[in-house]
Amino acid sequence: MNIAQRRENILKLLQKQKYLSADDAAQALNSSPATIRRDFTILEEEGKVEKYHGGIRFPSDLFSERNPLEIRLAINLDEKKQIAQTAASYIQDNDIIFIDASSTTAQMIPYIQAKNIQIFTHAYFLIPELIKHGFNPYLIGGNIHAGGYCYGSEVILKLSNIVFTKAFLGVAGINSEGYLVDSELIDCEIKKLGIENSKQSFCLATKDKFDNDSYFKIAHIDITNIITTKDNLLAKNFSNIIYTK
Repeated sequence: MNIAQRRENILKLLQKQKYLSADDAAQALNSSPATIRRDFTILEEEGKVEKYHGGIRFPSDLFSERNPLEIRLAINLDEKKQIAQTAASYIQDNDIIFIDASSTTAQMIPYIQAKNIQIFTHAYFLIPELIKHGFNPYLIGGNIHAGGYCYGSEVILKLSNIVFTKAFLGVAGINSEGYLVDSELIDCEIKKLGIENSKQSFCLATKDKFDNDSYFKIAHIDITNIITTKDNLLAKNFSNIIYTK
């Protein structure tokens, strides 16, 4: 049994029960508890499970079962294009920008008109489209996530040492208290750095992202800007909202 098969089997075991301990998984899979605990850590980093009382369980929040990237790129496409076009209008000549891994930020690329800009991203799925439109992007590489982006200590280190003029981020949810939230810790940390290390940041949010909660807080919307459609009634409860044109 290779590593990928063992982790797949861990998920299959978890499907049969609400909680799985390292000892139980080790016994079922004929592995050591130390090996299983390392698998638990990787599965948590990938957003597939969460640690719970020394074992694991499936994430219980709204965003735990995300659609595959190709499906997310096709959902609410017209709304995402409206938001992306408005976001792209804030990019100016000579900007140094960060674009994160999001099905909404992906729609920005055809609308970027600014000249002599530097684009950084950890989203490897964006690279072909950026090159197609004449940009020379810098990929912040690291471990490969099935969601289309790179993650891990290498990504965090590189992001920590770059100051962007603007950052453009997707968001999994915005709760009723105005916090940007996410169910994946690794994604959350990248978005935090995107906001902290940019002079101005923009979070692109479709209507379905509002009034949704999750485990990990990224930041309060008071320290960033939210771009959403002008018919989004829920957004009217918050400040720092930019509506589509």
